[in-house]
Amino acid sequence: MKNNMLTVILSIFSLSFTACTLDTKMDSQADRREADKHKMNQEKVFNKKWYFEDLSSEFKDANTTKAYIKFENNGSVSGFSGCNRFHGQVKVTESDIILGPLGSTRKACPKVMAYEAKILKMLRRVNRYVLRDGLLKLYRDENQLGILK
Repeated sequence: MKNNMLTVILSIFSLSFTACTLDTKMDSQADRREADKHKMNQEKVFNKKWYFEDLSSEFKDANTTKAYIKFENNGSVSGFSGCNRFHGQVKVTESDIILGPLGSTRKACPKVMAYEAKILKMLRRVNRYVLRDGLLKLYRDENQLGILK
């Protein structure tokens, strides 16, 4: 009787330990899948020229179709703001993006100066992004600042 009772107790202990281990494994696998999804999202941001889309209608006279930004997976960023080139550092996580400090060339282009100022101001303010349907949306907290394609 004592042996049977001991066997039952050991079996229950063993099953509960195994169940805890399986739960931990499943949580770990779910975390890994989520991390992989975010990593894939980050990789889609890097090494591609993102063109500023939603600012163009405001600046019809400016050469806005060429303005872009490119995030490198080594932590650098570069781009063209319509007249001048800019460069700097970037940190991208699963949903956060922090740029700066940014430097730029200083050519004078009267038709695009306001456009460039708007782009550079936006880039200084951005702190998160959403990548959906081929668009990179830049935000400051909950406020959308720009759309890039």
